[in-house]
Amino acid sequence: MKIAIIGDGALGCLFSAELSKTNEVILLTHTQEKTDIINQNGLSVTETDHHIDSFHHLCAYASGTYQ
Repeated sequence: MKIAIIGDGALGCLFSAELSKTNEVILLTHTQEKTDIINQNGLSVTETDHHIDSFHHLCAYASGTYQ
């Protein structure tokens, strides 16, 4: 399934990371700088037990640039 998440705040990043495990996720960000960082490094989520999961199977686009 293809899913678009609008906004790169805490919840937008959390949902994007989790949904990218089994879906094609597009994250719309506010700036090109954030887009570049997410596309290069992916997203990291730190759990309450301090375990860090990294997610690289998603694409970020600056708002207004997705085609």
